[in-house]
Amino acid sequence: MPTKFEEKIVRALRTLEDGLRRGKVEFAEDARGGAQTSIQAVISFVQTIEDFHEQQLTLPLTALLDALNSLDRGAAAPIVKPSKRPGRPSDNGLTDTVKACAIFSVDVLNDSGMPLSQAYRIVARELKALGCPIKSKKDSSAAATVRGWREGLSRRRQPDQLRDTWESLQPHRAGFRKFPPDRAWKKLRPMLAGLVNGLRPTLN
Repeated sequence: MPTKFEEKIVRALRTLEDGLRRGKVEFAEDARGGAQTSIQAVISFVQTIEDFHEQQLTLPLTALLDALNSLDRGAAAPIVKPSKRPGRPSDNGLTDTVKACAIFSVDVLNDSGMPLSQAYRIVARELKALGCPIKSKKDSSAAATVRGWREGLSRRRQPDQLRDTWESLQPHRAGFRKFPPDRAWKKLRPMLAGLVNGLRPTLN
């Protein structure tokens, strides 16, 4: 028989799931609003666990939520302002998450025996077909842009979202090695499409 604590956690998990589902639906029409709904759902869940609540473990998330709410009032808190970094800004509208997935796709296709040049072309063509705004120099193709992402990854000295996302995908890489290129791409393509479609409101 479940304890009162277990019953409480089950109810909290259901509430969390409901909040995250609402956030996902909202995200398709209003990216910021969907994020706010999802963050609030996580905060509410964590606060149901007394020990977590007493440690104020939701403080960073609460600060982020407050900053997003402030944007609706025309104020930008430091937490949501761009970091000042040396060098020119990125010329791409794609998020680092999509870039990391594209690089991972190239890696997997290359692991399966596909030449890198072909893997770059296939992944770039798919991104363009999905409506991703791949911007490249006049003398560069979209495939060259994807190649630049992959080659640039090794030059990133500091951890960031692109590298962290790419590294989080690495445990799944071995599972593709048993497939020839066509089957590997057949499995990769829906993953890439699902990610792009889910993040579409944030792509510009």
